[in-house]
Amino acid sequence: MTDFKSYISRYESFEICRRAASRTMERLAKNRGRAAQGIFERLKFCRKGNRCFSGACPVCARRYRLRLLSQAEHVLGEDDPWVQLWWTPPSALVAKGLLVDFDLGRLLDQQKQALLESMPGAIAIGGIDVSLGTRGSIAAVWRVSSCVLVSGSISQEAFDRLTHTFRPGSTSCHSFSIEPVLNQPHMLSYVFKHRIFARTYDHNMSAGSRPKFNTLHPSFADEADLFQERWPLWNRLLLHNVSAGKDPNRPTLRRLI
Repeated sequence: MTDFKSYISRYESFEICRRAASRTMERLAKNRGRAAQGIFERLKFCRKGNRCFSGACPVCARRYRLRLLSQAEHVLGEDDPWVQLWWTPPSALVAKGLLVDFDLGRLLDQQKQALLESMPGAIAIGGIDVSLGTRGSIAAVWRVSSCVLVSGSISQEAFDRLTHTFRPGSTSCHSFSIEPVLNQPHMLSYVFKHRIFARTYDHNMSAGSRPKFNTLHPSFADEADLFQERWPLWNRLLLHNVSAGKDPNRPTLRRLI
C-alpha cells in the first residue's frame, strides 16, 4: 500500500497547499464579482475543525485526495495491472468564459453509460480532467476530458467496443487513448488532481511527446475557481461498478461486483 501522504508531500504538503490557498484569496479579493467574493469568504474562514470544503480550496482538496487515493488503490488492486482510458468528447471543448455554465452532470451521465455499454463487468475509477488548451501563447479552449483507470487487463471484445465507441472523429469522441499504467501511484494521483492548468498543444508535436503545463493567467484562474466551486473534485468522480458512499466529503470506496 502506497503512503500517499509521503508520496505527494514534495509538491502537495499541507504548507504548500496553505500558501496556495493564500494566493488564491489574494487573487479573488481583486475580483468584485459576487460568486468570486463568496469563494473568498469561504477560504478566509477555513481552518482546522471548521474546513470550508470549497472546491477551490487547495487544503480541503488535499485532505480529500489523501483519503481517496489510498482507497482507490485498494479497490483497483495494487498488485493487479491497470489500464488507462482517456477521452474528450467534442461537446467537452468549451469556449473561454463558458466553463462555469458547462453541464458537467450531463457529461458524467453520458460517460458512465458509455462505460457500462463498453465493459459492463469491469472495475474502473477516474474523474474529469479540465485544462485550458493553448497554442503557443494564445488561449484556445477549455478541454473537459474523462480519465479512468481500469482494474486488470481488458479483453479483446471490450477493447473493440471501446475503440469503436471512442473512435476519434465520432460524435462521442474528439480524442482518445488507451494504454497500460506503468507507474500506478503517479497516474492515480494525476487522475484525481485538484489544480487546473494551461496545457500547451502543438499540431507539430512528435509522436509520444507530451504537452507542456503552465500556471493559468489570473483571469482564467478565476474562471477555473468558479467552475471548481460548482463542481468540486468530489463531484467530478467517474466510477464504474464502484460506490463512493453517501458523504461526498468523506469517500468510502467499495466494489459493487
